[in-house]
Order: sequence, then C-alpha cells, then structure tokens
Amino acid sequence: MFNFPWSLLQGKWVISGHDSWSKQLLALYLSLLASREGIVYLVTYQPIRIELIDELKDVVEKIGYNEDNIIVVHRRRLEKIDNARLIIFYEIPYTPKIDFSNIIIFTTPGSGVRKYRDWTRITLKKVDEKEYLLKTPEGYLRLTISTKYIGLSKPLTGIYLEALNLLRKSIVEYGSLTIRDAIEILAYNLGLKKHKARELLGYLVKKGYVKIENKELIVY
Repeated sequence: MFNFPWSLLQGKWVISGHDSWSKQLLALYLSLLASREGIVYLVTYQPIRIELIDELKDVVEKIGYNEDNIIVVHRRRLEKIDNARLIIFYEIPYTPKIDFSNIIIFTTPGSGVRKYRDWTRITLKKVDEKEYLLKTPEGYLRLTISTKYIGLSKPLTGIYLEALNLLRKSIVEYGSLTIRDAIEILAYNLGLKKHKARELLGYLVKKGYVKIENKELIVY
C-alpha cells in the first residue's frame, strides 16, 4: 500500500501536475518532514514561495522539523551532498543524473523530465478547491492539500458513499455505463427522483470520484 507522504521520502520520484500551488506546498511540506533527519536540498528552477513554509509549520509541529537543515539552491548543480536526507528539484527541465537515493522531482506534464528505470512517476490532479487525486502505480489516492492540512482526505459517507459503491458494482456487473444509465441506477436503487439522482451524480463528478469520458462513466 502506498503510504502518503512518508514513502515520498524514500526512493526516486517524479511528481507531475499542472497546479503549481499544490506542488509548492507539497515540496515545502516534504522538506520540513525530511529536515528532522538531515539536510534537505531544495533546488528551484522556477520561483517558489519559500515564505509559505512558515504557514506549514503548524501542520508538522507535532511531528517535528529543523528548518536550519533546509538549504535552498537556485538553478545550479549540487557539488556536495554529504549527510543529505533528501533532494527536491522544483520544475527542473530535465532529469538530473545524480547518484543519490532519495530524490523528488516536481514537474509539469510535457516537460523534459523523463523517468529512468529506477524512478517512479506519479501525477497530481486538482479535482476541487483543496482536493487532489494522486495517481500512483498502486492506484488513486485522494489528498487534501492546504496550509492547514496535508494528507489523505476524509472518505465519503452516507448516501454519497452508497451511490459511489453502487456505481462501481454496476460497472462490474453491466460493463460501461452512460450518464443516463447511472442516473436510472441511482434513482431506482436509492429511491430518488431523477433530478435528485442527477444532482448526486453531479456531486461525485465535481469531487473527482467519477469522470465522464466519451459519454461513459469512469469511477475512481
């Protein structure tokens, strides 16, 4: 099971996404986490709001951090990485060839960064104001990323969870579903009027639990 965010401090990762705000917060947050155990190099190739680190301190206060261990390096190669715990490259335009075990690259889809054999690529997609989907080799994780909280989002409950599970079960049983199919299934099984079932489906789409592609439903 992929364990966010601790396993991001182990290994070599490429995190790609279009939302710069979430990437900046995540880069600074992980810098704070790793700073407890050693030096963190934050190598920036695009501007990053370092001052946001002050707003994130409350998030990691109980875990602990050592801000003095975070070294910001602007657009240059690292000559010496002795005693480093983690290296983070922010918006670097290429995959760095560096002999180091714990590296995270934050980049934008379509950049010149390529995944080498021993690297893992994951994607970060915004689905709501503070909600993101992290696509990993093990599947999707739903994250909340803000200056107040970074971590796994609260799961669905009540009728929303019931509706999502119903759609998942229906896709397994019947195959692909259209929007009309989904509305009818929700209305019939949950005892809803069709306009209420449509609103329920719309909520799941807005929150990123369901995606409509070529008029068919994809459920995460």
